[in-house]
Amino acid sequence: MSTKQEHSLAKKLSEISAEVAYVEKDATNAFQKYKYASAEAVLSKVNVALSSRNIALSTTADLVQYHHGEGKNSNTAIVQLTIRFIDGDSSEVIAVQGLGQGSDKGDKAVMKANTAALKYAYANAFTISWGDDPEATNESGESKPRATKKKVTNKKGPVKTMFSREDIEKEISAARLKDLADIKTKIITMRGTENYTPLVNLFKSAKARLESKENSNA
Repeated sequence: MSTKQEHSLAKKLSEISAEVAYVEKDATNAFQKYKYASAEAVLSKVNVALSSRNIALSTTADLVQYHHGEGKNSNTAIVQLTIRFIDGDSSEVIAVQGLGQGSDKGDKAVMKANTAALKYAYANAFTISWGDDPEATNESGESKPRATKKKVTNKKGPVKTMFSREDIEKEISAARLKDLADIKTKIITMRGTENYTPLVNLFKSAKARLESKENSNA
């Protein structure tokens, strides 16, 4: 006979994590010349897995920052999204968060940020991989070129983000273990900049230190 625990929401989400563990890169950034897993690919794969297990969603979006671009500069928005997974069988609820950044010269900056936040909330909740390994990237956050290729430099300068490296470093230094999930979403928005890999390495060191401290106090 099946038990309630066997059909718990946590168990269903665990099954989905295994099912959607990898999403293939299906799109290309024509300007910076790199491949990435589109939000459409991630959302489509996860949504199928959720609906097949009778899990519904409820979302709440908070606009963290909005910058109105002057002249030819794009408008930029940062959205924090809270997703609540609701089990249609048991009414259990589990919530996760994601942070997304979007830029647009028209009125779609917030929409793009919301989509990015949803993508990364899914990625965090189900530990989805799309082949990005910080140990295998160069300072710009792109995959390291083969030894036979010449290093490509960005003549237009570094990509700008809404968070500074210094602010995130301070947050990591002062963070408690429970704070790291929010800091991780901020680091994700630094992808494509020279600050991404150093911040990832600092994050990993801080996480290992805090986990070791917590285990020693247990």
